[in-house]
Amino acid sequence: MPVRSSATSTSARSTRPPPTSNARCPPRTKAVLVLHYGGYPGDIAAIAALCQERGIPLIEDAACAVASTADGTACGAFGDVAMRSFDSMKVLVTGDGGMLYVKDRELALRARQLAYHGLERSSGFANARVSHRWWELNVRDFGRRVVGNDITAAIGSVQLRRLPDFVARRREIAETYDWLLSGAAGVRLPPALPAGHTSSYYFYWVQLDPAVRDQVAADLLDQGVYTTLRYPPLHKVPGVPGRLRAAARHRRLRREHPADPPAPGARRHGGARHRRRAPQVRRAAVRPGPELSGAYRRDRGARCVRRHA
Repeated sequence: MPVRSSATSTSARSTRPPPTSNARCPPRTKAVLVLHYGGYPGDIAAIAALCQERGIPLIEDAACAVASTADGTACGAFGDVAMRSFDSMKVLVTGDGGMLYVKDRELALRARQLAYHGLERSSGFANARVSHRWWELNVRDFGRRVVGNDITAAIGSVQLRRLPDFVARRREIAETYDWLLSGAAGVRLPPALPAGHTSSYYFYWVQLDPAVRDQVAADLLDQGVYTTLRYPPLHKVPGVPGRLRAAARHRRLRREHPADPPAPGARRHGGARHRRRAPQVRRAAVRPGPELSGAYRRDRGARCVRRHA
């Protein structure tokens, strides 16, 4: 049974305690999956300590947290298994694909085999001089071909060197949003990072009063600013069995979380555009009602900068 326990609170400037109670982590728990939402680590160290104490495997979804750390440890290095994403919308981009981190040696070997058609080895070349039938390849499991290549690796190597600059620019944009949106009625901002934590700032998400949320999104789109909801709760999608959907409890996150990822390659002269965008959200949140639809007409020049290095 999945038990939802977000490491990041829905409150504006606080973090929720880790799932230390039996209600959050019951005896039948098979594994704990932590999502570093928007690149924010949450209380991952305490969760990892709990899992280690109880012998529960910890899985980290670090797709958005390629540069995030907690107390000097990279997100994705706390758990037994972790995933990072390098697709075209992430902070570090290789075009597509990602990385799987596995601590256990035998489990890592099995993952490697499953990632290459389930073959015991990817090529017979290594055995060509020690076996007279090196071309015989054994398929132990049925897998897929989900491996990288030299081209994506070359792109990723360059992106890795530029990663500090990407994150610094995202942090500047997030701080600008914090400054312009602080105190706006009907708007809750991302939680402040605890001491010792760093973020990749993949998302800058805001929680809006449900009474104005849809109108805000529509008006921003009318100004060329795209917002979206991340992510749909899996226990409510049709593909998940009904018994799991009925067992889990979702707490308004999806219907209150428009997320707008700062573009990693946004040039500095685009800062004015970002400064114009935040007041749009502020005005929409503090001026609910029929007059809202025309709130941003004088700012029609504002556009979202989405350039990826």
